[in-house]
Amino acid sequence: MYAQDLSYRTFYSFLLKQVDARIISWQKNRATQSNYKPQLQFEANVAEYVMALHREIRPPTVAKTSTKIPQPKALKPGFPIYGPKFIPPSFNDVRLRSFAGKVKPQAAYLRPINIIHPVYYPSLGNCPHCGSSDARWDGWNGTGSREVHGLQREETALGYQLRHDKCTPDEGTTKLRNRAFASTNQLFWENWEHWKIPRRSTSPSNTAVHLHIFGQAEFRFFSVARRWPGISLT
Repeated sequence: MYAQDLSYRTFYSFLLKQVDARIISWQKNRATQSNYKPQLQFEANVAEYVMALHREIRPPTVAKTSTKIPQPKALKPGFPIYGPKFIPPSFNDVRLRSFAGKVKPQAAYLRPINIIHPVYYPSLGNCPHCGSSDARWDGWNGTGSREVHGLQREETALGYQLRHDKCTPDEGTTKLRNRAFASTNQLFWENWEHWKIPRRSTSPSNTAVHLHIFGQAEFRFFSVARRWPGISLT
């Protein structure tokens, strides 16, 4: 379902269901990671935004017999571009948006989340094991985000998975392997030299934008404000 094809109410209802389903799925598979629900709610909303962004630019499907290489679509002017780092609201953000003056302490415990996704890092599409370009991206890590140590504060990272259905055989065998790699797993990065790891930085000239997405979590991003159908920037 696409944002521009839906009324605001239908789109909002659909997103709430998607977010809730993602939280429930993550909670069942996080034996070694935090299950703090406000954090998962924040991250699930971010994941839905990234998925919507990805759908907008995803190349059209072409026939297998076609010799044309599908190209990504241009993003429409009205669609906002945020990420790959998403920063939760500060106490002051919450205070300014609360008419009753109530500030819930949960805001102090939310961590920024870093997204590893082909939207932001298209050069990561080769198989980490054999280097083949035949690998394909195959959904979010099923356990959700991982906790990481940032330079200034604790953060989290959520990554897409890369799957290669015909990877090189294990030693001593000739059978091709089906391998999957979570982009937040150390195995994904073990063959990368540190100077080759792609990096994205936030431009200090961009404007800090406060917005309320999906009615669930308020995010603060550093980007130029644009209007997204059904979503109001304030």
